[in-house]
Amino acid sequence: MGSDTEIARAKWLLISAAIFLLSGCISWGELMYLVAGRDAQADVVKAYEVTRGGRFGLGGHQRLTVEFAFIEPDGTRRIGTDTVPPDWPLATGAKVPVRYTAGAEGRSRLADHANWIGLAVFGVSLASISIFGVRLWREALAETRDRSPRSK
Repeated sequence: MGSDTEIARAKWLLISAAIFLLSGCISWGELMYLVAGRDAQADVVKAYEVTRGGRFGLGGHQRLTVEFAFIEPDGTRRIGTDTVPPDWPLATGAKVPVRYTAGAEGRSRLADHANWIGLAVFGVSLASISIFGVRLWREALAETRDRSPRSK
C-alpha cells in the first residue's frame, strides 16, 4: 500500500475522530434525555414570541419561547424554558408533555423537541470510527499472520 494512501486514510481517521468528539459534546445532553430522562406533564406558565436576529442584525426569525412548571415525583417543583418554532402546537394554560433529567443539575425541555440532527451526526461518526477500527484491526491481523513463523 502506498504512502499517499496511508496518509489519506490517517487524515480521514483524524477527521472522523474530531467529528465524533465534537458531535458527542453537542449531543451529550440529548443522549442523557434519551437514556436517563423521565416524562412529566407540565403547566404552561407563559408562551411568547421572540425575534432572533441573524448575522449583523439581518434576517431575524420568529421563535416561540415556552415557560413551564411541573412537580417531580419526589415533590420537587421544577420550572423550565424551551424555545421552539412559532407553529408549535400549544395552548396557554394547558398541560404539555416535558422530558427532564432528575437531580439538582437536571434539565428539562418540551418532550417532542429533540435534537435529532446532532444525534444523527453522532451516529454516523460512530459508525465511521467503527469501520476504521475494524479495517485497522483486520490489517494488523493480516500483517502479524504474514510475519509470524509457521510451524510444520
